[in-house]
Amino acid sequence: MGYTVYWKAASAPMVSAERLQKIREVFTAVADRYGMTVGGGENELRVEGGYESFLLRPGVAVQFGFCKTAGLPYTRPLVTALVWLMMDHPDMTVSHDGEPEELMMLVVPEVFEALSGAPADEKTFDAICSRLLGPDPDEEDVEVRGGAAGDDSDESDVEPPTPLLPECRTAPPAKADGNAGGTESETPPAAAGETEVRSDDKTGATKRKSSDSAAGAAKRKQPLSPP
Repeated sequence: MGYTVYWKAASAPMVSAERLQKIREVFTAVADRYGMTVGGGENELRVEGGYESFLLRPGVAVQFGFCKTAGLPYTRPLVTALVWLMMDHPDMTVSHDGEPEELMMLVVPEVFEALSGAPADEKTFDAICSRLLGPDPDEEDVEVRGGAAGDDSDESDVEPPTPLLPECRTAPPAKADGNAGGTESETPPAAAGETEVRSDDKTGATKRKSSDSAAGAAKRKQPLSPP
């Protein structure tokens, strides 16, 4: 099962005819950058990006919608448009095969600005984060929400797209560099049984890794307890 984006807008129509036309215009302008084609008739928007088609129709409430994108570049403008629609809808939600803050990190500032006609500044960034994540847990006297529904869903066989924006509530949005899929991947965590060593901490690095490995080896020799 490929990486998937989900949305719900059950209480009211998800998109008006005017907003659908705005999305069509912006998507057409960035289609080459994100490897997608934009089509559909007057009352339908159809986006092709190499995996499943993304469809939007005006005046329709959506009980449950999804699009498998396999993490391809067209994921980013799709997520950006969905988040833009969510910000003016009474109860629309957007989610994906990952954490909510990772979804926020896929929003493309330039695309959001083109859709909204307003700067994707820190204020906008905070408002989107609040809608996706709920109240800021760092604020006093704020109730902390539990895990989001669907945390036990099956893992995707395709990695989510590389984020464009910093994690929610750590920094304001940064402009995309215009190179779809060209951001650097994060450094993978240290393997089990090893101690991660910073580049400026060279003294004793070999000793720490060796001792950790030895400890891990001794632990592996112990017989497993029966279930």
